[in-house]
Amino acid sequence: MQTLTHKFKNSLLLAQFIEKNILVDNSALLIQIFSGVKTVSLVNEVRELINQKLPNAKIIGASTAGEIYLNEVFEYEIIINFSIFQKSTVAVMSFSLDMFDEEEIADMLCEDLVTENSKTMILFADGLECNGEKLLNRLYVNNPEVVYSGGLSADNAQMQSTYTIDNHRVVSRSVVAAVIDSEVLIVNSGFQFNFTPIGLKMKVTSSFENRVYTINDINAYDIYIYEVFRL
Repeated sequence: MQTLTHKFKNSLLLAQFIEKNILVDNSALLIQIFSGVKTVSLVNEVRELINQKLPNAKIIGASTAGEIYLNEVFEYEIIINFSIFQKSTVAVMSFSLDMFDEEEIADMLCEDLVTENSKTMILFADGLECNGEKLLNRLYVNNPEVVYSGGLSADNAQMQSTYTIDNHRVVSRSVVAAVIDSEVLIVNSGFQFNFTPIGLKMKVTSSFENRVYTINDINAYDIYIYEVFRL
């Protein structure tokens, strides 16, 4: 496996990067787009250029709140990650949250996308509209042997509108997933919980399932915006 990353500046430089560095075009090529740009037309321009240059590659992506490139965190940029597999294949599906709920999407992903050789699934879901915990719980019940990763899309902490990306569109209220199948690929996951608490001690005063409504009897949105982000 080889991974290459490009920080988008303009379409010409992206086309040159692809022509120089991406020497394969097949279902073993996974492209992930991480966008801090709210201008959907620009993101579509990037998506369409990649489709034109690499029509057989699989594309997934999401809007973000901070993009990582060469160990630095940027804002309002588009970062494109190219993962080139030698002995694996990639399949992608996306679903609208207007048509299906999280558990239905999880069931369809496992039924239509996961095979006996599936090693990992990468998911991006609308960060304002999708219950990520419910989606992951259902996926794990269906296929606990698959390693899951990904995240919820963001919008630079504006809490207004987010989007996901696949080969065909840039759209809100959606879930997109890529499954990597292989007989030899080894995938591991890890976690670390030894965080040091900082800041004010607060109490959740109203919640439902995994959704927090008030903290210290204050609207949770106001807490995050004015206390955490200091906007």
